[in-house]
Amino acid sequence: MFDFTPDIVISAKYQKWYVLGRFFLYGGFFIFGIFVFLKIVFPDHYDFFDFSQYYGKNNTIIQPRLESGENVGEKLLPNEKLIFNVVARGDFDALRWEVKTKGDDVLEGDLLVTRAYRAMLYPQGEKMGFRQGSLLRYEGRLFIVSKDMLYEIDEKTIASFSFDAKNFLEITQEEFSLYGNVSPLSSDTIWIEGSLFVSEDGTYYQVEDQSLQPFVSERAYLASYRKEDARFLPKDQEIIPREEQKKKGFPNGALLSYKDGVFIVEDGFLRGIDTAQTFLSKGYDWESLFSVTEEEISPYEISGLFSLRSPHPQGTIFADKEMGTSYLVDEGKLREIVGDHISKQYQSIGMVLVNFDVQTKICPLSQIGKKKYACFLPLSMEEFGFEYEFVFVPKNEASLKEMGVTLSMKKNWEHTKLFLLDIKNRLGQRMGIGN
Repeated sequence: MFDFTPDIVISAKYQKWYVLGRFFLYGGFFIFGIFVFLKIVFPDHYDFFDFSQYYGKNNTIIQPRLESGENVGEKLLPNEKLIFNVVARGDFDALRWEVKTKGDDVLEGDLLVTRAYRAMLYPQGEKMGFRQGSLLRYEGRLFIVSKDMLYEIDEKTIASFSFDAKNFLEITQEEFSLYGNVSPLSSDTIWIEGSLFVSEDGTYYQVEDQSLQPFVSERAYLASYRKEDARFLPKDQEIIPREEQKKKGFPNGALLSYKDGVFIVEDGFLRGIDTAQTFLSKGYDWESLFSVTEEEISPYEISGLFSLRSPHPQGTIFADKEMGTSYLVDEGKLREIVGDHISKQYQSIGMVLVNFDVQTKICPLSQIGKKKYACFLPLSMEEFGFEYEFVFVPKNEASLKEMGVTLSMKKNWEHTKLFLLDIKNRLGQRMGIGN
């Protein structure tokens, strides 16, 4: 019979070469294993952008832009801010930015680095007021909120509007001062924009575009309003059309759980959150989820996925417990929420806890080669979040070719413990243990 695995006898002459070769083979595997282990436990993060291919598929740096929001042109002018973002999950200790120029341009300037959620760095807008349709009382006067204005209701005619004076919420001087001029509510405006009603069968409605639009459920209504804000539909008035097909759901920023998916509401759409890691990395809390029914999710259309690289959407609330301040993301701005009564209207939206004491660090740029520049900046593990915003202000005119950002971490026991803790948390989520 054939023996396909015969014993091979190595002569004494080649014994030492065999032993030496086996030693180097095992040693090579061991060194390769150490290399792979270090790359897994202490990974670097690298993002790149090629200015000659602005929408190239290999570009991973997020949205390089001018302060105006426009794309960077052929040349970056002196003091013209270049802004871009990077999202990287991990506790990194150092940052390196490299940039190449075209031609003989010399690049001078500093890179400003801020580590915070991107939406936290939006400019501040006006303070938030009460939601449309809210019924308010101040110093004995009665008001309804419509189109971000206060309309005063004469107590003598309050019955003709089907209002009940005891349902009006007493507000503070600070909350009242958010509004400018007050207009009187005329006697023929029972269907004023934003006003709220409830029918005999318990369905809640809001007036929008001169039609009654129903809320999909009482719970969706109560996510924004008090029961007292809604009047009973009048029987002796001609009722405006009811748009039964256009139902109102939960407010912007609400987190919904349906079947195996988690979604966030934004402008009438649902954005599915892609992973549990994205959910947690964005600062959300599982306790903030509304577990909704098929009927409650029916008014929405599904929009794009919400990923780690996405900025926090409309309606997100950032809260700094130490400073006692909170802001709502609205149309690319941060609007402060002041007053306990206004805050209660937004308490159904899970707050993202943050630290608004954000520090910006300076990374001086230096030349490291022909047409090549770099800056290096140490980072602190105590800094907040996984998102970085960069602002480069050149001192002279220059044409940029490409740039890259590298985030790295030290190879120490502290990072090893964080890696093992992350593995434990991921296994717990997969197995349904804890949050």
